[in-house]
Amino acid sequence: MIQKLLQRFGALPKQADQNGWTPLHLATCRGSDESVKLLLESDRQVAYMKDAKGRTALHAAAYGGNLSAMLLIISSCPDCCELVDKRGRNVLHFIIESPWATKENMKAVLKNPSLSKLLYEKDFDGNTPLHHQFNMEDIKENFIDHSRVDKMALNKQNLTAYDCALSGARLKLAAKLLLRYLEGSKEETINVQALQLIWNMVDLA
Repeated sequence: MIQKLLQRFGALPKQADQNGWTPLHLATCRGSDESVKLLLESDRQVAYMKDAKGRTALHAAAYGGNLSAMLLIISSCPDCCELVDKRGRNVLHFIIESPWATKENMKAVLKNPSLSKLLYEKDFDGNTPLHHQFNMEDIKENFIDHSRVDKMALNKQNLTAYDCALSGARLKLAAKLLLRYLEGSKEETINVQALQLIWNMVDLA
């Protein structure tokens, strides 16, 4: 079906919807690897097209956890890995934030030189993929021991990835204590000192 459309409408791969999504964006999200392959063979330049938020089809594939589509795009257009969205986030930032990416996906990503070299790249807030990873509750694969990771990299708030993790932990604990206080839990009385501790946790975060 896709092949027939491409033969009839040559410009189809570059036609985008109101959000800037091309047929390649859609194909990666729908898990249609054959469509991804045909679209790339028709016009490789479509891999470099961005939507309204600056996201490429590779970003869409990464967030959707579609490893096979990612590898197809990278094999056809290796340098599209360098592209970032309007927040400065690269493909690794997206795959880390994906609720669908598996541990196997992450391991495969780290073995790919075109992708693993992005581990030290920062978004416009100064956050590396490691910063984003440490902000996630579900850490699928630990980047910290990878040779390309800069463990001491600072974001624009002068925080390392470890600092972000500690800040997040403080906020989560503070939120739990505050919720228990507001619900008037009888099992554990929260006194003034406890409330001060909560306040200090939030302030430190």
